[in-house]
Amino acid sequence: MLSPGTRVAGYPRSNRARATRANGGTGITTRVSRGAQRKPATALTAEQRIAELELQLERQADAAKTQAALYRISELASRAEALDDFYGGVHGILAELMYAENIYLALFDEERRQINFAYWVDSVDTDFPDARQWDPMGEGYSQGLTGYVLRANKPLLVDAAMNARKQRVGDKVTFKGFKGIRYVESGEPAATWLGVPLSVQGKSMGVMAVQDYRDGQAYGEEEKKILAFVATQTALAIDRKRAQQALRESEQKFRALFEGSSQGVMIHDEEKFLEVNSATLRMLKSSGPATLRMNGGEET
Repeated sequence: MLSPGTRVAGYPRSNRARATRANGGTGITTRVSRGAQRKPATALTAEQRIAELELQLERQADAAKTQAALYRISELASRAEALDDFYGGVHGILAELMYAENIYLALFDEERRQINFAYWVDSVDTDFPDARQWDPMGEGYSQGLTGYVLRANKPLLVDAAMNARKQRVGDKVTFKGFKGIRYVESGEPAATWLGVPLSVQGKSMGVMAVQDYRDGQAYGEEEKKILAFVATQTALAIDRKRAQQALRESEQKFRALFEGSSQGVMIHDEEKFLEVNSATLRMLKSSGPATLRMNGGEET
């Protein structure tokens, strides 16, 4: 950055050429101090500008890569038949953006107040929860940092600096200067832990977390942003998958009741019967809904 006493050309005001009249004549003499001959400052500014441009290009490339990853997650959600396949695919995509060897996804059921660790991959701590098991909030792993992120509905980064503030109060862990964070530590402590909420319309439905057991500086603000972006897209996809699954289950239940009823059940619009169950066909001795027509509200 140019100082207040610097001209655009890069020379200090004190070094500018001074024009004077010699002996009342018209001759022009100039004085330029030796400082004007020093050009490293100008060269350094050029180098800084190049570095800034390179950093800008790098950020643009990273942003494009992140955007492409979010699009792939959306595509994956539409292709994957099972949520387990979807979680594994998201893990692979995230690993292209940042270190994600150790990762887990925890889902929260607000109605039942239960938490489920639906996906867990870890190179050190292999004693992880059953993906099919739902535990009450406040028990097991939900007492840890995962529970805090879920309740606070905001990201949390525990790096080397944060770990240096760690204090134990009874069976709980807290951080000096962060009274709101109290949790029960379980499993192998990580050198760096980063967790972000899975939120849809501001409502937390789970947590996505990554951790590194060796490097206390493995994650920073940039990784926090990337994980938050991926978690948001993942949460939207999970929400859609859940809605689709709920609809399929509802249709299956309806179909079972519809076909299993001993009473005749008919579904129709103003013109024709759309569907009838087996009991109706037996009563009417008809071969199917195509042979049934509505005529003044009566069947023919």
